[in-house]
This record gives sequence, C-alpha cells and structure tokens, in this order.
Amino acid sequence: MSDGFGSSELIAALIGSCATGLFGLIDRIRERTHKSRLVFNTLKYQTVFLCAFIRSQDYLNDATLIEKQAESDDWDGGLLTISAQANYLDIYETFRADIGVLNEQHARKILEFYNRAKLFLDSTNPSPQYLSNSTIFDKRSHATETAENIRALLALGDEIEQFER
Repeated sequence: MSDGFGSSELIAALIGSCATGLFGLIDRIRERTHKSRLVFNTLKYQTVFLCAFIRSQDYLNDATLIEKQAESDDWDGGLLTISAQANYLDIYETFRADIGVLNEQHARKILEFYNRAKLFLDSTNPSPQYLSNSTIFDKRSHATETAENIRALLALGDEIEQFER
C-alpha cells in the first residue's frame, strides 16, 4: 500500500531544498563580496583624491613654514587657515555603517584617516574666539600639531593607496 509519496519524491524534495539553500548562501556571499569591494574601492579612491588635493594646494609646505615661523620669538601667531566650502568627508560618512565589511587592518587605517582628515579641517579653520583669545604658546602648539597631523595624514593616505583587496 502506497501513501502517494514515495522515497524518490522525498529525496527530490530534499535535494531541491538543499540546492535552494545553497544558491541563497552563494548569492549572499557574492553580494557581501561585491559590497565589500565597493566600500573598499570607494573609500580608498576618496583617500587618494584627498591626499592629491592636499598636496596640490601645498598645505603641508604652508603648515611646515608656519611651524618653523612659530619657533621664532617675534612670530605674530598667524595660523594656517583654510575655509573649506565642500564636505570632503561625505563619502566616509555615507559608508560609515558599512565599514565592518572591510578587513580589520583596512577599516582601522581608513577610520584613522577619516578622523585625521576631520582634525585637519577643524585645525585649519580655527574659530575667531580661538584666534583672538589664545596665547602665543597655545598657537605655537596648534601650529606644530597641525603640521604633524598633515604629515601623518598624508603618510597614512599613501599607505592606504597601497592596499590590495
């Protein structure tokens, strides 16, 4: 007596179910790989662009010159001031939630670059209050830290440019 459902149908159903699960898994892996590649390449190329832009504007040389001038007793306290009109960090902010798809070393370096870039923008756009109320000692420290940050930012950007997927 047969119940209408034989063992060959059961085996076929199990194979079909396993195949569907396997194809779903492969699709999710491919999607994650694609997303990882997209996030990696976008953040890497934005980093390369920002470093090239900073170099083309000669900001490191300007900051280094101010750092050297700050060592003088007759330095007037003038700091490197840049008024960025665009949000050059919007790409990093867009992909902030996706940083976890990168490998740990890449994610750590890209996050450090992003934070140093924010510091670069903040330190080169000091508030009028800071400029008028800070001591010459504070401004000397600011000039030195700004130049050191730009050097570190560019070195880190060069390191990121060498990253391979």
